[in-house]
Amino acid sequence: MVGYELICVLGLLVSPYYYCIHLFYLFGRVKMLTSVYRAGVSNLEQLLFLVFLSVAFFLVFSILTLETYAPLASPENCESIIECLLVVYNKEYYIERS
Repeated sequence: MVGYELICVLGLLVSPYYYCIHLFYLFGRVKMLTSVYRAGVSNLEQLLFLVFLSVAFFLVFSILTLETYAPLASPENCESIIECLLVVYNKEYYIERS
């Protein structure tokens, strides 16, 4: 209980980001969340592999999207891949809204 109060004071005086630690307090109090936490920790290797595959999937389709729609963006807006994708997505959004 002292740790809980210490986190409250830190969140109030230092930074509101300390309030995020209260989520871990819930894991200790709610039985259902404790079992969810244990399931996540016990399958950590499989979850990390799933994250890796998700990032690879996102990367491949981002590159395909960029290659397909890059001609819609002007070259001065494409200094990086992220800027070019944002220009393309914003242009498509405004075309659809018009």
